Amino acid sequence: MLINHHSTCTGINEQANCYKLLCSGREMLELGLVSVVVIIFVASCEGAGIVVDVGRDKRGIADNEVTTVANGLRISKQDSVENDIIQVFGNCKCVYYYQCDDNNYVITGGETLIDVRLNSKKNITRTPCKGGSFPYEIICCKVNKTETETTSSSPLLKSPEDVIRVDQGTVSDRTKVPCGIQKTMINVRIFGDEDELTPVNGEFPWIVAVFKKASGGTYKFHCSGSLIHPKVVLTANHYMKGHKPSSFKVVVNGKIALTRPGSNPDEERNIAEIVKHPEYNSGSLFNDAALIILDEPFVATKENFINTLCLPPSDVNLEGVRCLVAGWGKDNEGESNQVMRKVQLPFVNHDRCQSLFRRTRLGQHFNLHKSFMCAGGERGKDACKGDGGSPLMCPLPSEPHRYFHMGIVSWGIGCGEQDIPGAYANVAELAEWIRNEMKERQLKI
Repeated sequence: MLINHHSTCTGINEQANCYKLLCSGREMLELGLVSVVVIIFVASCEGAGIVVDVGRDKRGIADNEVTTVANGLRISKQDSVENDIIQVFGNCKCVYYYQCDDNNYVITGGETLIDVRLNSKKNITRTPCKGGSFPYEIICCKVNKTETETTSSSPLLKSPEDVIRVDQGTVSDRTKVPCGIQKTMINVRIFGDEDELTPVNGEFPWIVAVFKKASGGTYKFHCSGSLIHPKVVLTANHYMKGHKPSSFKVVVNGKIALTRPGSNPDEERNIAEIVKHPEYNSGSLFNDAALIILDEPFVATKENFINTLCLPPSDVNLEGVRCLVAGWGKDNEGESNQVMRKVQLPFVNHDRCQSLFRRTRLGQHFNLHKSFMCAGGERGKDACKGDGGSPLMCPLPSEPHRYFHMGIVSWGIGCGEQDIPGAYANVAELAEWIRNEMKERQLKI
C-alpha cells in the first residue's frame, strides 16, 4: 500500500513533529500479516534529513535485520524504506557504487565492471543511499541513459585508425582440406582429470599464437587466435587495440608446445593488416573481434598439423552441447603456459547467462549484449587470464568429429566459479561482418 503526503515543516523540532503526524495512522493500515512498511511523502523541511522508523511487522522482523531486497542490496528493512524515499526524490536507483558510471547512470552494459575501476578520474557528486558497510558504498544512480549519453561515455571506435590497412595481392581459394578437421594421429576423446587438460599435437590445428615485439627485438606471447582461412586469423579486438601490424609475429604449427618466433620460419607470418570491428566498444567489449590478415597464407598439407576452423552454421542449436576451449593462458605465477591446455564447457543460453551475471558484481541492471554468448559456469573449469582470443569450438551437429568457431574468449567475472559462465564474442553474430570483410579483400571462405 502506498501513501503520498504533502506537507511543509520548518525547523528540526517541527520536522520531527511533522513526521510523527504523517506516521500516526500507521498502525491502522495493514495488509495481510505485514504492516505498512513504505510511506512516501513529499516534505519541504529545513535542517536535518528525514528519519523513517518502521518498527517491527507482525512476524517479528527487526528494523536493523540485514536482508536482501529486490535489487540485490544487502541492507536492513529500515534502510530499504528510507532508500525508497531517496529514490523518489532523486529520480534514481540505489545501487552499489561500482555499478554507477562516471555520469551517475546505472551501468547496464558491463563497462568498468568486467575489470572494476575503484577510483574514478572525474570529480563526481554522489547521492548516498542508506546501508552499506562504509560511506557511499550504496549510492543513488540514474537509470535509462539516452543514446547520446551512451555514445559519449563509451564511444564506439569508428575513426580511420581503427582499421589499419596495407596493400596486398589477391589470394587464391584456400586448400581443399575440410575446415574443422583435427589432424591427430589418434582418436581424441575428452578424458578426466589431467588428461582433460592436455591436448595432443594436431588436436587444434587452427589455434594461432600471436607474439608482440618487446624491447631488444625479442617477442613475447600476446594472445591466441584461430585460422579461419589460410591467410586470416580471428581474434579478440581488445588485444589488437592501439597496435600496428609491424608489432606482431604469428606462429601456426598445430603443436601444443608454445613455439616462439625464430624457431621455424615456415611456421611464422607477419601481419599485413588488422581489421577491427567498427562497432567495438572498449569499455564493455561489445563486438570484441578483429581479423588479422597475414602477409602470406599458411597451407594445410598431409605432412603438417595445420588446418582452418569452420565458421558457425546458420541457426545452430547448442542447448545441451558441450564445447571446447584451448590456449596458452597464464599460470599461477602470471607466465604463459608453455604447453597448451584445454577444457570442455557447457553452452549457456543468453537469458540464463544474463541472469547468472546479474547475481555478480555486474548487478541486477546488467544487460548482456547480443554480440556475446556464454559457456561454462562449472567450478574449476574455465578460460582465464591470457586465454583471450582463443576459440570456443563446438562440434558440428551433422559431423560431431568436425568443429566450428562459436566464440572468442573475451571476458569473465573471476575464473572457474560455480554458476558464473565466461563471456565470448559471438561468432554467429559476427559472421556477416567477417564474410563481408573477406569478400572485400577477395578472400573466399
